[in-house]
Amino acid sequence: MFKTSVSGLSPDEIWEHVQGFPSWIEVDLDSIGHNLSQIRELVGDRGIIPVVKANAYGHGLIPIVRFLMEEGVETFLVAKLEEALAI
Repeated sequence: MFKTSVSGLSPDEIWEHVQGFPSWIEVDLDSIGHNLSQIRELVGDRGIIPVVKANAYGHGLIPIVRFLMEEGVETFLVAKLEEALAI
């Protein structure tokens, strides 16, 4: 595993360190569903309005919203008009 300290480096030097190291995120929809059910237990009949701004915090706006809609969520909060139009 590649590890280094970047403190004191310029942005260009930091970029040199991270180039070639692809990053990704794996989203476990079962875990999101579990978290949603836990929240529902806590709030009872109240509505749940997830905040999905910034591409659902990097998790993928459309897949997350689609999943949550399948789970009965009807309302979402976003930061930009483009995000609202996308969903």
